Amino acid sequence: MSAPTPVWYFDLISPFVHLQLELQEALFERLRPVCRPVLFGVILQHQGTLGPAEIAHKRTFTYRHVLWRAQQAGLTMNFPPEHPFRSLHLQRLCVGLETDWRTVRECSRFVWQDGRLPGTQEDWRDLAALRHWDLEQLEQHLQDPEVKRTLMANNQEALEHGVFGVPTFRIGSELFWGEDSSAMLQGYLDTPGLFEQEAFRRLEALPVGIVRRPAAE
Repeated sequence: MSAPTPVWYFDLISPFVHLQLELQEALFERLRPVCRPVLFGVILQHQGTLGPAEIAHKRTFTYRHVLWRAQQAGLTMNFPPEHPFRSLHLQRLCVGLETDWRTVRECSRFVWQDGRLPGTQEDWRDLAALRHWDLEQLEQHLQDPEVKRTLMANNQEALEHGVFGVPTFRIGSELFWGEDSSAMLQGYLDTPGLFEQEAFRRLEALPVGIVRRPAAE
């Protein structure tokens, strides 16, 4: 039986997508994953949860944390003019890249290294250049019904596999969420049967001790 094709779910709205692309080049080279642009907001809505940027003090901490991580790694990082931002068109732009994670990284750098969002014709022209398009080709791509359907299908696929955040690598049925799970993913790849060990298997059936009720109750 052949090994399952690695899949990487991402939304450029997440600065941790940028960190993973920049810090884990060897992992991307090793796996050559299928890149699946999704909408983080759709995933959050399905799960009934808030994103880090939607919780006041967590928002500030998350921004500080990601900037500190970048500085520690010697990366140039400039936040875009606003965040969260509407990433729909950025994600449509990435539809069709498939295993071209390096171009995804260039799009990520446009946002998280250059600190830009596509708002002006100049922005769109520079962003289109990453895919070697002109503005007319870019507009056709963004409005292509098939591109829209593909992005929706990616969202559905992610939800069917239990994806709950971005970035997430999926190897078969196993999910590795967040840039900070990259080392665990490497360990999983290097140690066949890692999660079959008794200590890991026990976690799958760990009883729930208490269920939190809504505040109104």
